[in-house]
Amino acid sequence: MKKVAIAVIAVCYCLFTVAIQAQDNKTMIERACLDYLEGFYKGDTTKLINCLKPSLHKLGYRQDEKTGNYAPDRHMT
Repeated sequence: MKKVAIAVIAVCYCLFTVAIQAQDNKTMIERACLDYLEGFYKGDTTKLINCLKPSLHKLGYRQDEKTGNYAPDRHMT
């Protein structure tokens, strides 16, 4: 009986730990997304530095005036 109780407690502890880690990941992802959006639209470079890696490659796209199709234009800084 003691072994079953210990096993149940161990499983509950593991599930609780996983749930906390999942919530932490969700919070970090939300913060990174908000830092990007707020940094971009408000011009806050501190927020952009927090959420982007220096090795990021960002492409700009433009619409072709004749065809209306979008195509890669250039690498953005």
